[in-house]
Amino acid sequence: MQMTEKNLPSQLAGVMNQIEELEAQVQAGQEYMRAVFSAAKVGLCLLDAEGAVLAVNEMGRILMQTDGQNVVGRQFGDAFCCENSLEKGCGHGKNCRHCPVRRNIEAALADDDFTSEFSVQMKNAKTGDRLWLNLGVSQTREGRDKQLIVTIVDVSVRKHYEQQLERAKRAAEEADESKTQFISIMSHELRTPLNGIIGMMELAGREPLSEKQQKCLQNAKRSADDLLHILNDILDFAKLENDKLRLEELDFDLLESLQRIGEIYQPLVAAKGLKFVTTDFSTLPRFIRGDALRLRQVLHNILANALKFTETGRITMAVYQSVRHEQPTLEFSVEDTGIGVDARMKNKLFSPFTQADSSTTRLFGGTGLGLMISRELVELMGGTMSLDSELGRGTCVSFWIPLQKADSAGQERRIFLRPRKKPADKQADMDPRTENLLHYCMQKLAEEVQLPPREESS
Repeated sequence: MQMTEKNLPSQLAGVMNQIEELEAQVQAGQEYMRAVFSAAKVGLCLLDAEGAVLAVNEMGRILMQTDGQNVVGRQFGDAFCCENSLEKGCGHGKNCRHCPVRRNIEAALADDDFTSEFSVQMKNAKTGDRLWLNLGVSQTREGRDKQLIVTIVDVSVRKHYEQQLERAKRAAEEADESKTQFISIMSHELRTPLNGIIGMMELAGREPLSEKQQKCLQNAKRSADDLLHILNDILDFAKLENDKLRLEELDFDLLESLQRIGEIYQPLVAAKGLKFVTTDFSTLPRFIRGDALRLRQVLHNILANALKFTETGRITMAVYQSVRHEQPTLEFSVEDTGIGVDARMKNKLFSPFTQADSSTTRLFGGTGLGLMISRELVELMGGTMSLDSELGRGTCVSFWIPLQKADSAGQERRIFLRPRKKPADKQADMDPRTENLLHYCMQKLAEEVQLPPREESS
């Protein structure tokens, strides 16, 4: 409809009404935003391009601890009663260049897309209260003017609990370290006399004894060997728990290691009336790289379990070469015809101090650490271990490790060692019991031995 002299007043009146409605909507929107701004449960602060406070809500005033003072127009640090701002004002103190608030405000003013969130500790110079505040800084605009919106959240309680947790964590780590040191020291102190006992019993077993005496001596030595094995397990467990067990990377004779294990277990298995079966080791690479001692320990643990829990039938140790993910591997398995394990207990057997049930511990003994330590060692070697068992039908424990063949000179280095320089004469600091055992052993070899005089400790 065209505007004419007749309808001009009504048209203008309509436009004015629309303008008034729009103004009312804008005003309502502004009032709504002010209400939201004021009632927000987090501190909100609006800053101008110079970092001065334009507006702050009630929660912001509470967190600033301003006691109702007017903070509008003041610098953000002055409004917070920052310790540094008391000297020469916010931004002019000797430590202001290190202020994270200042850095983030300057970065937000320089970059339209900048947003950040950080924690800062503030101290109210009047009350002495310290607050941990989580601040968020981002840029906004009012027309053409740059402005910053700062969110303020009191995280003092959370920080308090975080610090408590950190202190508790440090205390636990220190206690764990002390426990490890204690176990290591006690293990050494226990193993030294225990090795002396075992050595003396071995020597006593070579003397002419009655059958009853020999049997008693064998039982005593077997008990001492079991105790030494338990001590070694506990020490290894402590090292694994604290990530302090390290593997060697040396060339060694794999066939010799396997043959030594076979020579140990062949008579033990036969003594229980069982068969001990092994695969043909001649097809395996002879010299490989790794930790021979720990590999033998894993096999010993598995074979000892198989022997302990098998009363009839046989024990089979298989070793063969394979490939996994295009990488050569060595595959090991020990299978027995023993009591087996219930399906519900299979996964628990790899947990420390765990056996199939309490009656198993009472009947067969042991700490329940062997399988757990073995699996950890295999994983340190880069492989995995698994257990397959059925109650009453036996168990098969298998594992694989990466095959690292020895280098071309490895065999020669193992056989021909560089001669060491002659050591200077020095009296060894040896335990008296170990010294006496060594003396006795040397005498048995028909060697003339003279022990040096022991200095009296002051």
